[in-house]
Amino acid sequence: MLNRLYKLLVILLIAICNTTYGQECSPYKSPRTIWWDTKSPIRYSVSMGMCYHYDGYTAGLHYKDVSVQTVLMRPARYRTMRMPEEAYIVGGYDGLLGIGGGLRVNDNRVSPVGYISGRKKLLGCLYGNVAYYQTVGMSHLVIGVKIIL
Repeated sequence: MLNRLYKLLVILLIAICNTTYGQECSPYKSPRTIWWDTKSPIRYSVSMGMCYHYDGYTAGLHYKDVSVQTVLMRPARYRTMRMPEEAYIVGGYDGLLGIGGGLRVNDNRVSPVGYISGRKKLLGCLYGNVAYYQTVGMSHLVIGVKIIL
């Protein structure tokens, strides 16, 4: 019994030494993650805001100061009359001040959209966000928060 315990202790000690002090001998390169890499120029964003007629939700991908975002404008049920949902795909410059254009892609119609936005850093990756979207039939001033990772 003592012989088995001794062998198990030696194997455990060798395994601990190899995992803590051993060299990295893998021929495969470890994958580089960009999710929390602060030096990476690629950023992801999610935002939520409120307009008088709509609630706005966006998800975007930013490379340096160029961005591509999807915007979903859902009708505010308790603030106004019934309005149709609107979905946009927009792209452009998105620094502290942003400007760009895109397409409205719902109801089997495609129409142009322009936007101007601004943001102010609140805490860490949390920003205050203001965006003005202009479509052919409606304009939206959306005020809310944005998280950029």
